[in-house]
Formats: sequence, C-alpha cells, structure tokens
Amino acid sequence: MHITQAARLAGDITVIDDALAPGLNSISLVTVIDNSIPIGGKIHLLAGVFNDSITADRILTYDNYLSNIVQSLTVEPITLNAPDINPLTGRAYQTLHDTMMTTIDSLGLNLLESDSLYIKQILEMSPTITPVQMNTTDFIDITIKVEASYRVSTADEESDPVGGGE
Repeated sequence: MHITQAARLAGDITVIDDALAPGLNSISLVTVIDNSIPIGGKIHLLAGVFNDSITADRILTYDNYLSNIVQSLTVEPITLNAPDINPLTGRAYQTLHDTMMTTIDSLGLNLLESDSLYIKQILEMSPTITPVQMNTTDFIDITIKVEASYRVSTADEESDPVGGGE
C-alpha cells in the first residue's frame, strides 16, 4: 500500500454530559498510543456543544474544522508517530508505544466547562514515502485521559499566605 496524499478516518462521537466544574487552572491530555501500522500522522480532537449526537456527528467534520466552523480541543493536533519500518518488507519492526502530554488552551477549557460536549477524533494519516505492508492484525490503539488542575483558595488564604492568622 502506498498513500500518496493524506487520508482521514473519523472515530465515533464521545459525549461528556456533565461539565467540568468552573475554576479550572489547566487541563492536560495524556495520550497513550500503540501503533503497529507502518504509518504516522495526526489526531485532531474536534469538539462542540450540541443537543444530540446526530447533529454533532454531522457537524464535527474535518472540512468544518478547516472552515473554522468547529474547533479542536488542542491548539495543535496530537502527533501519531510511525513505528520503525523494515525497508525490505515495508512492515513495522514492532509496535510503537508512545505517551505524550498536550495542554488545552483557554478555548478548550471553556468547552470542557460546558454541558453536552461532543468530541470526535479524526485520524489523519500522512502520505508514505515508499509502499508499506499492513496485515489484518495491525492496529492503532489511542487512549486519551484528562488531567485537570483546579485552584482552590479563599480571600482569607490569599491575605494570609502563611496560614498563621491571628
């Protein structure tokens, strides 16, 4: 197989029914990827607030992302690294295990504080320089976890940072 131009695959819609509590300081995404396919690319996390999954699925598309109709949770797409490839066979030597952390910007924070947030993963596979071989057992497993940081303080704590009081 030889990919001559970027190819995209859309994942299923994920809904976050309950908004994260207001007062978020920061959110990071911890992405764990296992990739046995000899192809790299990018992962776009398209997001928006919708009334139902049918509408979300129809609107959360890559074309709408390019037209600025929908936004991504991350400023830059998440990188999907390709495993090392055997040039003689076009196959990956072994499954690549990769973990990366991505910080969400303020627009993404605002979305995560909304009810009925829908997210769709778009996997954009990069063109290959040479033909590659894939088997039916090849896979890409992507797990994304959210790490939230909140600031908890009161006016008393801010005026008395040592905590000694009177």
